[in-house]
Amino acid sequence: MDTEEKERKQLEKETKKGKTLWNNHKWNRHVEVDNNPCLEESKSSLQCIEEHYSKRELCNSHFEAYKTCKKYWHAVMRERIRRGIKPPMPTHDEREKMKKELGISFVVS
Repeated sequence: MDTEEKERKQLEKETKKGKTLWNNHKWNRHVEVDNNPCLEESKSSLQCIEEHYSKRELCNSHFEAYKTCKKYWHAVMRERIRRGIKPPMPTHDEREKMKKELGISFVVS
């Protein structure tokens, strides 16, 4: 039995027990908009991988957009910590306002 099949069977078992990835608190933290400033970019990368599984090089622009997004918001968070601003990560609404004011977009069209 290969790894992929084991993972599928494990997911089936958890789903039957009512446990899914979406019920897992640690997973939820990463799919909430306020906790993950690069959620759109992450979803875009994953969707690209699903569509072009055998040719991942076609997704390089999505990967770069995600990396750039993570670096940018990490730098913002570090600066806010340095200045004593709480919370360290701006809320989703604050981030959208900042992106609009600065004309920033990480999503690949």
